[in-house]
Amino acid sequence: MSLPHRLTRPGCPMLAALSIAATSAQAIVVSEREFLAPEQSLRSLERKSREASFLPVGLLTTGWQPDHTGRPRACTGTWLGEDHSYAYVLTAAHCLGARHGPGAHAVTASFSDWQRRLIGRGRAWAFVPPEDGRPQETTRPGVPVRLAVVRLRRSATPQDPDGRPVPSPWIHDEGPLENDQRIQFVGHGQGSVGQPPRLGLTWQSRRLWGQGVLHGGEPNGATLRFSFDPQGREQGFGMAEGDGGCAYWQTRPMRHRRDRAAVIVGVHVGDDEPDSFLGVRVAPHARWLAEVFPGVRLASLDGRRVTAAQAFISPDHEAGEDEPMAYVLPPQAAALGTTIEPAHLDAEYSVLRTVVDDRWTGNRVPVQLRAHRMDACGEPLPMDDDAVCTSASGYSVLKVGFHPEDNPALGPSSFTGEMEVEVVQITQESRYERNVRFERELRSGKRSTQRRFKVPVSLDLMRKATLTASGSLEWPGAGGGGGYFTLPEQRGAARRGEFQVVQGGLTFLDITARDVLRQRDRRVTLRAHRDNGCMRMPMDDALQCGSTRQGTLRLFYDPADNPGLPAGLYRGQFVVRSHGLARRTDMLQVTLDLDTLPPP
Repeated sequence: MSLPHRLTRPGCPMLAALSIAATSAQAIVVSEREFLAPEQSLRSLERKSREASFLPVGLLTTGWQPDHTGRPRACTGTWLGEDHSYAYVLTAAHCLGARHGPGAHAVTASFSDWQRRLIGRGRAWAFVPPEDGRPQETTRPGVPVRLAVVRLRRSATPQDPDGRPVPSPWIHDEGPLENDQRIQFVGHGQGSVGQPPRLGLTWQSRRLWGQGVLHGGEPNGATLRFSFDPQGREQGFGMAEGDGGCAYWQTRPMRHRRDRAAVIVGVHVGDDEPDSFLGVRVAPHARWLAEVFPGVRLASLDGRRVTAAQAFISPDHEAGEDEPMAYVLPPQAAALGTTIEPAHLDAEYSVLRTVVDDRWTGNRVPVQLRAHRMDACGEPLPMDDDAVCTSASGYSVLKVGFHPEDNPALGPSSFTGEMEVEVVQITQESRYERNVRFERELRSGKRSTQRRFKVPVSLDLMRKATLTASGSLEWPGAGGGGGYFTLPEQRGAARRGEFQVVQGGLTFLDITARDVLRQRDRRVTLRAHRDNGCMRMPMDDALQCGSTRQGTLRLFYDPADNPGLPAGLYRGQFVVRSHGLARRTDMLQVTLDLDTLPPP
């Protein structure tokens, strides 16, 4: 009888196996039946690893502890996205080397995408989240279970097979992860079939896909454990030595698409016990991830409210129902003035007119939204349209969106509101009966017990600018001649001292910013001034120089004003108001992106 081959791979995910052997290299035993044609099996898993969901996964080297070939040891990393200067890569903290505790660590790193295209390399900062007070778990060899984000100076953007930019992956940031659910993983690494390796069955840094089943973890815990699938042909996917950093993926319902999407739920760290593996859950670190990289995509923000850039998308209300659904607006005091009407004959959407609150003026202002119902036929319809999809069923969602062209009078500000929508089975109650029910509800003052849900509205139409530690921010304001700049009343931002011309016309602003590395709020002092054409003036001094126009506001950060501020990353926001002649006003939302770390 033939003996099973051994498949040894110090990279990320390991290949399918039907039995496990505990060896010094944690090799996986592969049966003759599974690998009767091993190269074909490897190629199928290689193709699986190149599915669209897994294109952000790539090869990360950190330049520490060279392997037996003398090359830098590799881990797997997942590209989270990029900003104007950097690419951000999610991995395991132990991939950083001997120093992988909480904080910032200078490393030499490189990251290549799914097609081995270099995305970034060189000296970089790597960030590890602080402890959250819970006991620190470790793998079987004693490695702490921590994740990390490596920030690399970017040289390229990952692209899909058609040359389009790869979308950033979704991060699972809310809700439990139950046991017995499947996870998937993709990674890179060296490996071989046979021990010693059989001729022709060795490879280097081959990209493969695998999957496992969650077990033995708390649904909302800090760590994830998975083991080999005990059922069927797919059993035996696992990890081997040196596999750290690959993401655990899970397909979950997403509101922005009808089918499910792969989201990142964890990061692999190492062995837990025989036939079991341990990783860190990303949800407890979601806020930290968003502070390190503000562009990270959190799944909880997927269609949960109407924003200036994204529509609200309801859950599927027809799932498990026998009758098709539609949507109507019940009487509601919280959104006075809300109405619904067709946009025009044969329109694909309804027009909603509701009232929202202006955060900065306190006024209530009208806003117009578009709403349509999507059914299983895929055709958009007005939200209360009684049309029934006869060729398919089992799907009904409401989409509500904001369009600037429908709201030309809405100025730059922040607006919030909420409306209530009712789900109705359109074959059980006619429009006449529904109107009678609404009229009765209005007269009695009692809420109906029908199925209803909230549609939050959060419109940020502010002008925006970013202030960094190495540059200044300039804003001309409302213009029109004359004028000055002030800080409207807001939490965490204030002008220091009384109105006075001090230190050459400077104004000092105290802003509360988030210390990302230490997870605490700190006061950051900024300088501001206005040039009136003759001299530098405090930002709120309206003194003019002849017929000179208002002048430009300049904001900047000076380390001399912040002597006790430790080096780190600081994030924050505040709003400046411009006052011009003829009561012309404008507002600017300033985002603080202060990186005071030294060069890595």
